[in-house]
Amino acid sequence: MQRLEAPARFAGQRLLYVLPHADDELFVAGLLFANAGLPQTIVWLTHGGLLPRLRAAERRRMATMLGRRLGVDCYCLELADGDLGRQLDLAAVALAGLAPGPTVVVTTEPEGEHDDHDAAFALCRRVAGAERMVTVPCYDRGWRWRRRVGVPCAAAAPEWSQQRMGRGLARLRLRLALGYPSQWVFLLPMLASGGARFLTTQCWREGLAIL
Repeated sequence: MQRLEAPARFAGQRLLYVLPHADDELFVAGLLFANAGLPQTIVWLTHGGLLPRLRAAERRRMATMLGRRLGVDCYCLELADGDLGRQLDLAAVALAGLAPGPTVVVTTEPEGEHDDHDAAFALCRRVAGAERMVTVPCYDRGWRWRRRVGVPCAAAAPEWSQQRMGRGLARLRLRLALGYPSQWVFLLPMLASGGARFLTTQCWREGLAIL
């Protein structure tokens, strides 16, 4: 697998991030960081599962932080968590009304590790049309030490882009992770497994909308 050093800034573009859950912006944080000042919109598709009031409060805090720091607009469709694949028609209609006219659509890579991540990708293939589509790698499920986090799986396509962004990205990813206390049981071990490389480096690839 080849990872190409490339700039993560999409100059002159309007970026739409279609993410299954609030906290999945951890995996696109480098793109958010690199494209600060450009029109960027996050749409969280689901309500996040258990503890809906707590999850909603966490989303509001993170939306405020991302708006102030990076100029990102954030919305949530509040669809049922874990069942996104059955709600793609509803999601497609709602998405068109929230963020019309993006030129780059960003979502999660279909890795077979989480049904909602794969469904988000299917949704974006439907709505991206002729626009550029970008996917980001997420993780291997489980609790084993040093599991894959934020890098492509071994069976992925051979060519990915990456950019090392250093402390600025590390601070943003840590702020995002700490902003979701309800998810610390998952996020903190994930950060430990990903280590400094995940904190400071963004991976992505383009071109899947037309496959």
